Amino acid sequence: MSAQSSKAHIKVAWSQHLLTRPRGFAMARENGFVLAWDEFCLYLLDRRGARQAQRQMPAGIAVACSADDGSAYAVLGGNGKLRWLAPDLSERWLHSLGSPAVAAALDPLGQYIAVADASGDLRILDRHGRSISKTRTPRPLRHVAFLPAAPFIIGCADYGLAACFDCLGRCIWRDGLVAHVGSLAVDSDGDQIVLACFSEGIQLYDGKGKNKGRLHLAEPCRLASISYDGKWILTVNLKNRLALIDQSGRELLEYRLEKSAIAVAIGPLGNHAVAALSNGHILGLSLREGE
Repeated sequence: MSAQSSKAHIKVAWSQHLLTRPRGFAMARENGFVLAWDEFCLYLLDRRGARQAQRQMPAGIAVACSADDGSAYAVLGGNGKLRWLAPDLSERWLHSLGSPAVAAALDPLGQYIAVADASGDLRILDRHGRSISKTRTPRPLRHVAFLPAAPFIIGCADYGLAACFDCLGRCIWRDGLVAHVGSLAVDSDGDQIVLACFSEGIQLYDGKGKNKGRLHLAEPCRLASISYDGKWILTVNLKNRLALIDQSGRELLEYRLEKSAIAVAIGPLGNHAVAALSNGHILGLSLREGE
């Protein structure tokens, strides 16, 4: 993928408008479906942006997440209740955690969920709602993700901590990261763990906790997403400029977003991406011809 050919082919493939400002979204990387949410409603979009399902959540939405295979979704309300949802967003079970969640992630096959709350607890539950573990972290985790190739959870605080836990809540490794973190993403085999660290650029770890250094970008980076094969990283800076970079940090293409990005995700092979904007638009972006 050359810089010249990429810039010639990037385009908006589809656009979906929510009624209010989106709070976030999660991409099921195997089928490309997108679970987006605002304060009180979930929206399920297919990879062409067509709305497949919608569900009102009167108690409000704190955070939601998706399994990579699209077999399960989960939504957590501000009242501390966790709802496990089927692929059509129908409810399978409801569990009260007692504390409002700030971050959550489903494993790729929808078997487990990791939930972090503001008090510093990290909980692991299985797909039946049974508690597997509960552990207290040194700082509250603001971002969590499962490593697809191993039964581990990566988490990071907004400042000062990146760590890895097993499903029993045991800390496998931790690092005192001296940077503010805006987002966390992982590739398929856990060899690339990507943290968007604002003025510090992109911080990289592998699944064993090895600090792989930083990609120092020309501009501060507040959001980042990595392709499933680990070859491409999508970034968003403080001026709403979206950029695709390779593993060395070389910029291949850019796209100027009309409004601030709430969240971004790149497809598993780096050929498409999705961005949620503060004006209510969800954009599907084609990064290659015909995608």
